[in-house]
Amino acid sequence: MPAGIITGLRGVDLGVPDVAAHARFYTDVWRLSVAAERNGAVYLRGSGAYCHILALHPRKTAQLLCINLAAADRRTVDRLHASVIAAGAPQVDQPAPITEPGGGYGFAFTDPDGRQLRVIAEDARHAEARRLADRPEKITHVVLNTPRQEDAAAFWVKALGFQVSDRSLLTFIRCNSDHHNLAFHPGESSTLHHIAFEMDGIDSVMRG
Repeated sequence: MPAGIITGLRGVDLGVPDVAAHARFYTDVWRLSVAAERNGAVYLRGSGAYCHILALHPRKTAQLLCINLAAADRRTVDRLHASVIAAGAPQVDQPAPITEPGGGYGFAFTDPDGRQLRVIAEDARHAEARRLADRPEKITHVVLNTPRQEDAAAFWVKALGFQVSDRSLLTFIRCNSDHHNLAFHPGESSTLHHIAFEMDGIDSVMRG
């Protein structure tokens, strides 16, 4: 599977016990803006082109619900669907239109650690996207706890065309020119370690 067919991290869906409180945190402190609201969920955008990069859904406990990956086009989605099945994903949905804000065409699947992932192409983008001071442009990487770092990374490489960038305490993998888009941190269970936003420069980071 050649690298580069996943173009980047499109966004992350989180389950939170108080959507309104979490939305205020991400809009007032992080300066994301509301792109849409639907069925009790709030969809938040950065200054970049993606319709939204963070979705907050009502749940009793805080949890990572889904990692969304951007694909180049519809044909790539179909190729990745076959690749994910061949790599042994335990559950894979059929490609179909995406019905949430932003739309597009894609499919959801579960990786061997039980994480929910989606591959999406042809979604709506913001035409006025640009870098703005003190506002996140996108999610630059996600770090995941896992009891099996090497196995977790190997699945992403085989199924989705990622490449291993580096290994230390963590295993870092990438799908584009960034050093890493995903990293796997040792942990007793498969949970979220952290999400990193990309800012316009060091001054914005320090003010934040």
